[in-house]
Amino acid sequence: MTYTGFDVEERIFALEKAEVSLATSEKLRYSELGSLSAELDTRMAELEQVTLSVTTLQAIFKNQSEEFEAVKESVATGLSSSSALAENVAELTNAVASASSKVDEQGASLAFLNVQLKGQASDLNEMKELMHLHDAALHTSNQEVASIKENVKTKQVMHALALEAMLTSVQVILDEQFDTTTTLRTSIMAKMLTFNSQLGNDPSWPVNLDDDEDELEAELATTAKDATEVQGKLEDVEEGMQEEQPLGQEVESDITEEQEEEEITQEDEFTEQELLEVVALEEDVFKNIFEEEESDDSNQEVSMDVNEEDG
Repeated sequence: MTYTGFDVEERIFALEKAEVSLATSEKLRYSELGSLSAELDTRMAELEQVTLSVTTLQAIFKNQSEEFEAVKESVATGLSSSSALAENVAELTNAVASASSKVDEQGASLAFLNVQLKGQASDLNEMKELMHLHDAALHTSNQEVASIKENVKTKQVMHALALEAMLTSVQVILDEQFDTTTTLRTSIMAKMLTFNSQLGNDPSWPVNLDDDEDELEAELATTAKDATEVQGKLEDVEEGMQEEQPLGQEVESDITEEQEEEEITQEDEFTEQELLEVVALEEDVFKNIFEEEESDDSNQEVSMDVNEEDG
C-alpha cells in the first residue's frame, strides 16, 4: 500500500495533535494529583479528629461505666426506697447503650475511612506509573517524528538533485540535436539550390526537386515536433519536481519510515517512466535525422546521375 505526500502530512498532523492532547491530559492529571493530595491531607486530618473523638468517647464511656457501677451499687442499696431512682438507672442504661452503639458506629466509620485512604493511595501510585509511561511514549514519539522528518528531507534533496542532473543531460542532448538538425537543413537547402541551378534547363527536374524539398520539410517538421514533445515532457518533469518541493516542506504526521520509503519509491518509478518516454522520443529524433541523412545521400546520387546524363 502506498501513500502520497498529502497522506504523510495528515498522519504527521494527527501525531502532533495526539502529542498536544497527551500533554494536556498530563497537565490535567498533575492538577488532579495536587487536588487529591490536598483531599488526602484533609481526610487524614478528619481521621485524626475522629480518632481523638473516639478516644474521648472511650474515656467518657469508661467514666460512665464507673459511674454506672456506683449508681448500680447505690440503686442496690436504695432500690426499695426510691422508684424514681430506678427510672434514672434505666435512663442511664439506655444512655450507656446508645453511647456504646455510637462508639461502634464510629469504629466502623474509622475502618471504612482507612480502607478508602488505602484505595486512594493505590490509585495515586497507579496514576504516577501511567504518567511515567505516557512521558516515555511521548519522548519516543518525538524522536520518531524527528527522525522521519530528517529522512524525508534528505531523500527529497537527493531526488531533486538527481532529477536536475537528468534534466540537464536531456536538455544538452536536445540542444545538440537541434543544432545538428539546423545544420543539416541548411546543407540540404544549399544542395537543392545547387541542383536547381544545375538543372535549370530541364523543366521536369525542378518539380521533382520541389517534391523532395516538400518531403524534406515534412521530415524536419516531424523532427521539430518530436523535439517539442521531448521539451514538453521535460517541462512536465520539472513541474512535478516543483510540486514535490512544497509537499516536502509541509510534511510533519504519524508516519513510519517504511511508508515514507514506499512513497519515495513510487515517485522514483514515476520519474523513471517519464525519462523512458523522453529517451524514446530522443530515439525518434535520431531516427528522423538518419532518414534525412539518407535522403541527402539519395539526392547526391540523383545529382551525380543527372550530371552524368548531361555529360
